[in-house]
Amino acid sequence: MDTPFNAGFETQMGGRAALEGYVAQTIPMGRWASVEEIADGIVYLASDRSSFVTGLALVIDGGEIL
Repeated sequence: MDTPFNAGFETQMGGRAALEGYVAQTIPMGRWASVEEIADGIVYLASDRSSFVTGLALVIDGGEIL
């Protein structure tokens, strides 16, 4: 997700265009996550729909770790 937390990485990459290119090439979905996409995972874990979940690493990364 694109947040101010990425400012250091943007600097390290050599600017915004380089960071956007990295995201487009590295993340299989080719884009940043939206706030809503991250929130959906949180809502799931906080809801009764996850009542039988006892341990989980919910990775919401657009396929980056594949």
